Amino acid sequence: MVLLFTDPLYMSFHDEEWGVPVHDDRKLFELLVFSQALAELSWLAILHMRDIFRYAGLHFLCLLVLKKWIS
Repeated sequence: MVLLFTDPLYMSFHDEEWGVPVHDDRKLFELLVFSQALAELSWLAILHMRDIFRYAGLHFLCLLVLKKWIS
């Protein structure tokens, strides 16, 4: 059993990202999406699915740009 505070991914996030000011729009958007996912998922689950969220977000943004470019 992995406890929340012993998971290396959680420890890394806590030590390197938590509480650090963010000025990058993409990073802020990522954190906004993560905070919305907290309604359904634990923070540890979100951290483990971070690459999936990033992949989905990238494709979503590409579709928005393409739609704007075509119209």
